[in-house]
Amino acid sequence: MAMMLPVPILIIRPSADLDLSKIDAVIQALGYHQDMVLYADHEHDAAAIIEQHLPNLILYGVASPVHVEFISRIKQKLYNDQFITVVALSSAPLIYSALLQGIDSYLLLEQPIEDLSESLKIALRGGAYLHSDVAQYLLDQIHQNSLLMNKIHPQEQQLLSLFAQNMPFEQILQHLQSHDFQVHQMVRQIYRKIAQS
Repeated sequence: MAMMLPVPILIIRPSADLDLSKIDAVIQALGYHQDMVLYADHEHDAAAIIEQHLPNLILYGVASPVHVEFISRIKQKLYNDQFITVVALSSAPLIYSALLQGIDSYLLLEQPIEDLSESLKIALRGGAYLHSDVAQYLLDQIHQNSLLMNKIHPQEQQLLSLFAQNMPFEQILQHLQSHDFQVHQMVRQIYRKIAQS
């Protein structure tokens, strides 16, 4: 069954140091044609494009904590909930900061193109990607924050714990007795709870 691609897609690259050529390769491989993709290098340009074109999917390159602050301003202009952050390197604190601002998922640029593509497909199906380092960081944050601890259910904490152990995904599914889409949706639900904390 072919996946319906949300269009248009907006790619925001606020830092010239951020090479998003792998992202271009991934979205082309998924079937996005050039006329389906819009680009912005500055926050002002991105805001204007969002107002004019109402993109259904936004990929936002985050290279430093300064860029994270723009996420909440972007979210205020959106009429949908499709928003994904692209991170240059696996930085759990940076990703956590972006989750607090309300992103729905993230991609890690250091991953091979096949893994980036799978992470994006997970998000397009309504789920969210989770890396083991981020899972451990989230667990640490949850245990330090009683309000967040009360929001994240025991099964969700177990899911984070299994991912933090870098367990193969098939084993995680067996432990949780769940299907892959259920696990990815649970991850996205955890991210929403973090954003609301």
